[in-house]
Order: sequence, then structure tokens, then C-alpha cells
Amino acid sequence: MVAEGTDGAGALAVVARPGRRVVAVEQVRIGAGLAVGADQRAVRQLLAALAGHKDLALGHDRSREVEDQRILANALAATGQVDEASRLLNEVIAQAESFERPLLLGTTQRDLALLSFRRGQTDSARDLAQRARGVFVRLGASA
Repeated sequence: MVAEGTDGAGALAVVARPGRRVVAVEQVRIGAGLAVGADQRAVRQLLAALAGHKDLALGHDRSREVEDQRILANALAATGQVDEASRLLNEVIAQAESFERPLLLGTTQRDLALLSFRRGQTDSARDLAQRARGVFVRLGASA
């Protein structure tokens, strides 16, 4: 399904994220100017993979979509869209808690901790990293 007037990345965005997520992906594509070699290829591959997840899913799998949002948030952060990435990661944390998905919760807290650290928000990063570590320890990881 290719929307008229879009390039390949835009078409993949439409397939990967119907609704408001298309806006976020389009903002990245246009606002960040993704035409920067490897970044553009990586984001296109990511969007294609996310679209594949939807095609392979049997029925509506909201928890899979939340995991895909975490992946998308990290791609947004890599392309400089840190505010949108941070917003998405916070959404994923809330959803992971409501779905009782501890691995997704810990992984997303770790991702947001790294993003916060890169933004110079060291107190927030430290708190998130400690929360993530606690989740991983409860899951049986050793320090």
C-alpha cells in the first residue's frame, strides 16, 4: 500500500504506523532530513520490519505494538528526535506496567535512562537505571 505522493520511507511509515504514529514517523523523515545514507536505510529497514510484525500478527496484539513503539522510539532518538523519543518511551513504560511485562518495562527504563544521560539529565538517568536494574534483578539477572 503506497500513498500517492510519498517516497518509499513515507509509504513504509503508512504501512507501519496507521493513525497518529504516521505523523511521528513523517516528522522524523521530513524534520530530521533522514536522507543521510546509513540512517535512512536503517530507518527504512526498521519500518519494514514493524510493518511485517503487523502482517504476521494473528489478531490484535497490543503488547507487540508497544514493543514496536520502543524500537521506534530508539530510532527517533538516533535521528535526533529526542523529545518525541522520550515521550514514546514514557508511554511504553506506562503500557508495560499495565500489561505486566517486566522485561519490556526494564528494557524501556534502561533505554530512557540512556537517553536522559545523553541529554544531561543525570539525576533522572540514575533513577531510571536503578529502577531498570531492580526489574532485571527480579527477573533473575545478576549484577
